[in-house]
Amino acid sequence: MSQLTQQLHHSEIGDILENSVAGKRPGYDECLRLLDSDDVHLMGLVGGYLTRKKFGNKASFVNNMILNYTNVCITDCKFCAFY
Repeated sequence: MSQLTQQLHHSEIGDILENSVAGKRPGYDECLRLLDSDDVHLMGLVGGYLTRKKFGNKASFVNNMILNYTNVCITDCKFCAFY
């Protein structure tokens, strides 16, 4: 975590990510700053850290067994990556 902490201190979005690590959700303006940032790698590191902190080393998946015979899907699932 110390290497991550060093990277947070040198990033333009480090304050937001430090708050996230501390359990504070970002506000609207902070989310806009995250969207404008090019520091995707650091956001991924913090996201991975928070995921492991919450869930440990558990993994899960969705086994989608739908065969789409056309390129048109009317189901409009919220988790599907069809579109």
